[in-house]
Amino acid sequence: MCWVNRTHSSRFALQMWGNGTHASGEAPGSHPNSSAPFQCVAEAEFQHLLLPITYSLVCVLSLASNGVALWSCWASRAQAPPIMIFIYNLIVIDLLFAFSLPLQAVYHARRNDWPFGEGLCKVTNALFLANMFSCTLFLACICLERYVAIIHPVRYLRLRWPLYRVLLSMAIWSLVGIGLLILFSKKTVTRRFTNGNTACMENFPAQVWSGGLAAMVLTCSALGFFVPFLTIIICSIVIARRIMNLPQGSAQASSLRRRSLHTLLMVTGLLTFCFLPFHTIHSLHTLARIGILPAPGLLYFTCSAQRAAMALASINSALDPLVYYFNTKPANRKLPCCATVGQSFMDSGEAASLTLEGLRGVA
Repeated sequence: MCWVNRTHSSRFALQMWGNGTHASGEAPGSHPNSSAPFQCVAEAEFQHLLLPITYSLVCVLSLASNGVALWSCWASRAQAPPIMIFIYNLIVIDLLFAFSLPLQAVYHARRNDWPFGEGLCKVTNALFLANMFSCTLFLACICLERYVAIIHPVRYLRLRWPLYRVLLSMAIWSLVGIGLLILFSKKTVTRRFTNGNTACMENFPAQVWSGGLAAMVLTCSALGFFVPFLTIIICSIVIARRIMNLPQGSAQASSLRRRSLHTLLMVTGLLTFCFLPFHTIHSLHTLARIGILPAPGLLYFTCSAQRAAMALASINSALDPLVYYFNTKPANRKLPCCATVGQSFMDSGEAASLTLEGLRGVA
């Protein structure tokens, strides 16, 4: 989520994470630590072309690829390993997010004028936030499962009961859901800009900042992205070192080693490309707004860069199936489907067994 201040007649207007954009036309503002006027970039005309095009393309690609993935998962559910529970959740949240993108595309194409009412404004932005935080947490779960399978194979083989994954998935959905209810339940999220356009998740009054908004932004980014992202990086490094130190062994072990390393690179690359710029830019913007980073030049940069960050964040839902596809066996690369994924990419039980064999060989 990103919040961006605006002012008119000495009032701040707030832009929340769900949109990351301003209404067209300039809006004068004031820097938190200065009486000199500050104008948050509102004349970034490229957003009215970039975001509708990006959202439209992502919607089509995401619905197609995740639809095929969901069908393939269901068709191969009898042979699917337990970790596929996390994959199901990723696919579902990607599909829900894709359905919300046409409304956002219309909003930005209309130069930030929301015609769909209060309820749909809340729903579309809630789906954006749910997609961002849920995808990060589920990818972290996948990496943690890989970590336990390779670093603690005996323990992993004792924890293959799918119920553990179901409970963890329910905990993630509950955590994200509670956060969204707190955020949206008591707030009106559509307001009028001075030019007559209807803002969706923008143009909030100054007291929202003083009511703890900055703390909420930084806490959500820290716990919902930076901590899981750091966990993934650490687990990836440890797993890579363990895999590279194992003896070469059979062709099956070599193939598993290669696919495991590709998995780590794809997951970290996806989060780095799609979500890291978004959370970094909006955290810097929040720190500048509350005066911890009192740099007017930084505010000019973050107010503009958040448009590109929003586009990158949305691409995640279309790229997720590529993670599955590029980590399957070359002979099976026909469709970005989970039937193949379940047999080759995500079989952590196979990884644990081969790791045990490798450790016996080292001993």
